[in-house]
Amino acid sequence: MKRLLLLFIFLLLTVISSLANHIVGGDIRVEYVSGTNYKFIMNAYFDTDNGLITGATQKITIYQKSNNTRIADFDLNLQSNSNVTFNPSICTNATQAPRTTVLVYEATHDMATYTDPGGYYAVIQNYARNTGITNLSGTSGLTFYMEFPEEGLKNSSPEPLVPLNDYACVNKDFSFSFAVTDPDGDDIVYSLVAPLDAPNGTNDGTSVAAAGPYSDVTFAPGFSVANMIPGTPSLSINTNGLLTLKATNIGLYSFAVLIEEFRGGVKIGEVRRDFQLIR
Repeated sequence: MKRLLLLFIFLLLTVISSLANHIVGGDIRVEYVSGTNYKFIMNAYFDTDNGLITGATQKITIYQKSNNTRIADFDLNLQSNSNVTFNPSICTNATQAPRTTVLVYEATHDMATYTDPGGYYAVIQNYARNTGITNLSGTSGLTFYMEFPEEGLKNSSPEPLVPLNDYACVNKDFSFSFAVTDPDGDDIVYSLVAPLDAPNGTNDGTSVAAAGPYSDVTFAPGFSVANMIPGTPSLSINTNGLLTLKATNIGLYSFAVLIEEFRGGVKIGEVRRDFQLIR
């Protein structure tokens, strides 16, 4: 039986140009430390079968939501790297999973001046996604995006997900929990959204990202947010963060999960996480 390999892709950040077509994914989040200091953390996933991992820093850019004013840009520094081990496939005729390495980048940043009640967003852009994506039309860039509130709320993003290292077979029910824990006890709302494009992005991982708003990717004919991965049923996520799919077609598909934080009924932040599903 042919199978699909679901590759976990958290809110992807940028990499150097030579790795533009070998990105598996990534995650960006902010974590309260003490005083007015916060740690920005990026997990970047790479296909090491097809690309050499380099780059000691990645640049993050922060804008004020109310007027798109650039507040800061600074480097995240490489802290560690490790391999992601995929479980043995339960599908017959399974293609070998690519060797995947996760690089962790971090930096502590003082947010004493982040006092706008409308909040802020952090972004990194990359011009080219990996090639051969079935549900996208032409070459697409990547904009990976996170929102967070003013410093006074002392907010941390939801905890990162464990990298998905399991398989989903064609014509077989598959589910995986994308539920996250919020360290502040905020309410979480999950939804599927279109990945974001980055037509003006760069590939070197050291450039300041452009301000929003950002456009969605262009889906290939027959695909949409409601049908990003075809199946019976097609890809969906419920209120508890459970992703489900019974895939009918092989291919390489991009999709994104939006995770929104609410405190006292008021939205205070969001993380947009990009994912892919491949044969």
